[in-house]
This record gives sequence, C-alpha cells and structure tokens, in this order.
Amino acid sequence: DGFLRALADAGLKPGRDHGIHLLNFAEEEGVAAGHMLLDLPWAPTAVFVAAGDLAARGLMQAVNSRGVKVPQQLSVIGFDGLQFSETLGLSTVDQPLETMGRWAARKVLSAIASKNTLAPEGEMFEPELIVRKSSGAPVSSAPNTLSKAGG
Repeated sequence: DGFLRALADAGLKPGRDHGIHLLNFAEEEGVAAGHMLLDLPWAPTAVFVAAGDLAARGLMQAVNSRGVKVPQQLSVIGFDGLQFSETLGLSTVDQPLETMGRWAARKVLSAIASKNTLAPEGEMFEPELIVRKSSGAPVSSAPNTLSKAGG
C-alpha cells in the first residue's frame, strides 16, 4: 500500500515493471530478482527489497556481479535490520523486534493467566530507517544501461 501511495503521490501509475515478486525471502530469490531487474527495459534508480535483508543481500550480489555500482548507479534498501546489514553497509528498515517479542510474550502470558484465548488485535510498531552506504542520491532514469554493465 505504501509503495502504491508513493507512486500516486509522484503522479505515477504502477506498471507491471514496478515490482518483482519473490517466492520466498531467501538470498537466492534476491539474486534472481536482481538479474530480472537488470533485464528490465528501463533503468531503475533504487530498489526497496521488502522481502527482507537476506533477499537484499542476494540482489546486491547479482547487481555487483553484473558490474553495477551500489549506490552510484543503484540504491538498495532492505527490510528487517538484520545484524549483517551493518557490516554489508545495507540501508534497511529496522523493525523493533525486541519490543515486538516482549509485547507478544505479555499477550500470551496474560491469556494463559486468565485462561482466555488470544483475540486477534492489531498493534503497530514504529520501524526506523537506517541509512547506510547502499543508498544515495538518485541518478536519472533512462533506457536500461545497467543491464549492459559488466556484460
């Protein structure tokens, strides 16, 4: 929803090339998505890998293997805030996992103590964007010269 809202706010309509759907959150899926991305007819300036930091790491491997420079030619942002993202220099949306875990544990313990079942309820936890060296100022979008990089 956020992606579609951002496109609408920018006056853009989503096209079939605005998203690559992963089958799972694995690093190998990110590698495959990175190669698909570089084969698009237009050059993206940034990629948000909502599937997670593992898939973002795979995507970075793919684009690096094709000679694309991150972030000079393509910015990459992951989602999870996994520990390796700092070492990799991956910008990421960090989830407050400890806070989320404590909240869930309190709900379960409360349900056990009261002998009630857990009722579905929505709780929002504020994520944090952590900007690192995998993202930078955008380059202009043009016919895909990235796919030609490195062969």
